[in-house]
Amino acid sequence: MISNVKNMRRISRHGFKIWVNRKIGYIFITPAILVLCLIILLPILFSLSMAFFRFDLLRAGHGNPFFVFKHFIGSIKNPLFWNALYNTMVWTLSNVVLQLLVGLGFALLLNRKIRFKAIYYVAILIPWATPSAVAALIWRWLLHAEFGVVNAIALFLNFIETPIAWLSSSGWAMFWVIVARVWKEYAFSAVILTAALQTIPSALYDAAKVDGAGMISQFLHITLPWLRSAIMIATVLIAIGSFNGFNMIWMMTKGGPVRETEILSTFIYQTAFEQYQLGRASAQSILMIIILAFMVIFYIRRMDTEGVV
Repeated sequence: MISNVKNMRRISRHGFKIWVNRKIGYIFITPAILVLCLIILLPILFSLSMAFFRFDLLRAGHGNPFFVFKHFIGSIKNPLFWNALYNTMVWTLSNVVLQLLVGLGFALLLNRKIRFKAIYYVAILIPWATPSAVAALIWRWLLHAEFGVVNAIALFLNFIETPIAWLSSSGWAMFWVIVARVWKEYAFSAVILTAALQTIPSALYDAAKVDGAGMISQFLHITLPWLRSAIMIATVLIAIGSFNGFNMIWMMTKGGPVRETEILSTFIYQTAFEQYQLGRASAQSILMIIILAFMVIFYIRRMDTEGVV
């Protein structure tokens, strides 16, 4: 009887050890998951709930009644929301196209056999490693109306007759914030495309040369098809980063002049922290996420139907 009890204890201990060994990974990550839920999931759920209540800090003493979809309808009817959405589309599309083109150019350069390649890598990565606030301040000084280098060069080359306040001029502000953002982020696509270029078998280019294909033909029929997956990944990541971009525009123009560079992120920030309407800002954030998700899903499905992924 005693031996049976001991055997049962051994079996139970052995089974417990097996269970622990199988679940040990989940046991270790459970504290991290709980922390993430506290600092990420709960604020997200709270923000989602605010979108359906008033949450106007200027009228906090009057309570927060249930508004249903009033914030969503009011945002959709607001022409300033559509202006911010239009600017966001221009901002995002310009960043995606220009960052991919500049990044591809540097990737093709880095993929060649050149001396001191490490120095080029470092030089390309410096803007990317620069904090957004620092990069924005650098560009504000470059574009300064009186002391800016851009004005000095333009005057020297007789492109302009008098200094221009670029970031306060209608028609120029969006152009320059896009240039600043591309300068700051192009290294991201350059790194991804460089890694993809290094996976192309050299035998393909050797065979193309034997068939008499020139450099342009090799680029169009070998390099680009091979880079499609990398370009798709870079496009999605750049689009998400640009669509949610805030730092560069806010530090350089704060959405001006006359809301010309106001994108959805700055528009929502002003709604929440300058107008103190947290409920409406939460609703606008949800609309922004829905639009971004639709764009990304549409692009990925389009690439999938074309056989890119």
